[in-house]
Parts: sequence; C-alpha cells; structure tokens
Amino acid sequence: MPISGPTSFLSTSDEFISHWGLANTTLGAGNEIVLIGGITLAMLVDKKDALVVKRTALASKLNLAELARADVEDRKTTLLAWASKFNDRVRALYSGKKWERALPVLPSITDGEGPFGDPMEDVATLWELLNLDATLPDLILVGGVTQAQFATERSAMRSAFSAWKAAVKVANFTLEERNDIQDVLYDMFKEYRKAVPGYFEKGAATLDSLPDLTPAPGSTPAPVQLSGGWNGQLGAV
Repeated sequence: MPISGPTSFLSTSDEFISHWGLANTTLGAGNEIVLIGGITLAMLVDKKDALVVKRTALASKLNLAELARADVEDRKTTLLAWASKFNDRVRALYSGKKWERALPVLPSITDGEGPFGDPMEDVATLWELLNLDATLPDLILVGGVTQAQFATERSAMRSAFSAWKAAVKVANFTLEERNDIQDVLYDMFKEYRKAVPGYFEKGAATLDSLPDLTPAPGSTPAPVQLSGGWNGQLGAV
C-alpha cells in the first residue's frame, strides 16, 4: 500500500521487501539489485526491523508520559480539595480576621504548573504561619489532614510535574528517532522504484508490479482514527 502516514510504513516496507526479493530471484545470483550507495535488500530488511523496534519503544514512552500526566492530575485533585477545605476552615474559625483576608484565590484544576502551584504554595505558607501562632491551636482539616501532609503532597506534585515533562521530552525524542528511520525507508523505496527499470525490459511483470509509493491522484487514503488536544500545562498538543 502507498505511504499514507506513519502507520503505513511497515506494510509498505513488506511490499517492497517482497518485490525486491522476487526481482532478485528473477535476475539470478550475482545480479541482484543494488541501489546507489550500495544499498541492498538486506539493508532494507534491517531498517524495517529497526522501525519495528522503534515503534514499540515509542508506544512505551508515550504510555509512560500518559501515566506521568495521570499522576500529576491525581495530585492536583488532592491538593485542590485540601486547599478548598483549608479555606473553608479558616473562614469558619477566623471570619473577618487577617487569616481570612490572606486566603489565596484557588486555581482551576486545568491550570498549569505555575498558576496551579503558586496558590498551593500560598496555602502551605499561610497554614504554617497560622500553626506558628502560639495563641491558636494547630489547624487540622476535616479528615485529619495536617499542614505537614499538605506540604509533602505539594512537593510531590512539583516532582510529578518534573517527571511528566521529562517523560514527554523522552517520548518526543523517540518520535523523532522513529521519523528519521521512516525518512531513510522512504528514500530507499524511492531509489528502488528508480533503479528497477534499469534491470528489466519495458513491459516486464516485475516493472508492472512495482509497489506504489504515494496514493494515486484522486484516491482516498484508508481512514484512520485520530484524537488530540491542546495541553495548556505543557504548551503542546
């Protein structure tokens, strides 16, 4: 099948490998097709195998990035719920006092690392100051959550963000490595199509059965399922 996107490279590779093998058999031992630069059928097979390995690695890296993103979302959900309880508790205990006036405006769950993390820092700091006031009892949330627990979770969220960004970077790098392999394969396909007419007479079955590299004009590529979205936290799709 013609190249219609990343998912078609393996099937297209198989078509060219099969055709090249048949062509070599027709030409006979010692007359095999060799492309410019000394590229042989075995080299095409090796490059296709490398693509299989890289595609598997890419899927793994994307899964790791998604797991890291889920960890960030879980920690954000926990912190936002605790921060909301903290604000409610302070308003109930210290209405009209400096503690209430110092409460931060809480972020949205969809906010990025900075817009989300800064208010959490404010909560942790205010909570610590309140506990340091010798005239007041330590504030503990409904459910027994303490300031120390909040501070620990806040630090864990920062680490989770860092891990997520690192995982995305690794996934993107692996994607580019896969693309590099696909580019090499594409050039091999193109050079093979150019080379074959030099080995066979016009009208030969080997020429007439050359695999297509691009869809025919007016053809409709096979439909693919695609989903995506903008991630404001990482500034990426």
